[in-house]
Amino acid sequence: MFRYAVLLSMLASPAWAGCENYSETAILGELPRVEMCLDGKCAPTTAEFICANGYGAQYGYSNGVRIYFEVGGATRAFKNHVPIDHDKITCKEIDTGACFP
Repeated sequence: MFRYAVLLSMLASPAWAGCENYSETAILGELPRVEMCLDGKCAPTTAEFICANGYGAQYGYSNGVRIYFEVGGATRAFKNHVPIDHDKITCKEIDTGACFP
């Protein structure tokens, strides 16, 4: 009976994702820094989270930008929940590993 309970719990659970939630793990508020340019206007910001799972990768920044790379090759980007053209976003790392590919 125990085996069936374990099997059912595994089938019912969502896929596990590997995430780094910097806003929860940063010491003394030190989030990884980047310089992000949107439509040619550049400003410093910080990475809030970086995730990867079976569907792709997700990046979130303190300036409200979210970028989603899907396994099929599609890329979606948003600024404060409003769709934006991901081709008009550039990211320059100040701290290693904080920019999207």
